[in-house]
This record gives sequence, structure tokens and C-alpha cells, in this order.
Amino acid sequence: MKILYLHILIIGLFLFSCTERKDGFVQESKLYTGFEMTRELNKKLEATILAKNQILDSLKFSIKQLELQLNANKTDELFKQYELKKQEFLYKNQQFNEENQQLQQTYTEQSLIQINEYINKYGEMNDYDYIYGANGNGSLMYAKDKNDITEEVLVFINKKYQGK
Repeated sequence: MKILYLHILIIGLFLFSCTERKDGFVQESKLYTGFEMTRELNKKLEATILAKNQILDSLKFSIKQLELQLNANKTDELFKQYELKKQEFLYKNQQFNEENQQLQQTYTEQSLIQINEYINKYGEMNDYDYIYGANGNGSLMYAKDKNDITEEVLVFINKKYQGK
């Protein structure tokens, strides 16, 4: 009986050692910047920032106009208008900066969630044991170029995003 268990154990170890793992790594920054969803969201962010900057530019112009009027005719009413416009500009500038940062963070999170979902599908569909992320923070110190599957995964996630 002990010999039978020993044979089963040896066969199991042999089969386990013969099983070839399939590993790969992706360059996270390249995936993120090459992902169509990221590009689309960045364009939306840029459009939002541009619209807000136009509002700020308009306020700056109004402030300059009031400065010119104040230089020509110093009245309390003009000074009050000038101070109110400056405060409005400062408030909107701060508000827009905070909103832009929040929107950028939201878009980044949305892209990363979608990328991770697609990488999981890619790994399952292509029978990977491990897919490592090479992001420069020490999680992967070395990898052979032959294991770099970034381009394959990038094509896959963009096709998935397009509904293909």
C-alpha cells in the first residue's frame, strides 16, 4: 500500500513539474495611454478644461476693463465692481481646478477598472497563469522581452471596448 502511495506521489510530482506555466507581463503605462477609452476620456477632459478656461479668460478680460476704467475714473462703485470680479475670478479658478482634478481622477479610475476587467478576460481566454504589470514601482524588476504581451493585450482591450 505504501508503495502505491509513493508511486502516485511520484507520478503527481512528475506531472506537476512537467506542467508548463504561461506567464507574461504588460507595460501598464503603455496600456493606459494606448487604450481608446483613456484617449476618449482625455479628450472629454480637455474639452471641459477648455470651456472653463474660456470662462476664466472672460473674467480676466472684465477685470482688465475695470482696471482701465478705475485708472481713468476712481469711484467707489467701480472699485466695488473690480473687487467683486477679482473675487469671482479667484473663486471660479479654485473651483474649476478642484473639479478638473476630480474629473481626471474619475476618468483614470474608469479606464483602469475597464483595463483590469479586459486583462482578466484576456488571461482566461489565452490560458495565462500569470500576467504581471510592469509599472516601475518594483513589482517587476526583470522580464525577457519575449514575455511582453503589452501589444497583444492593447489590441484585445481596444477591440473589447469597441464591442468586438
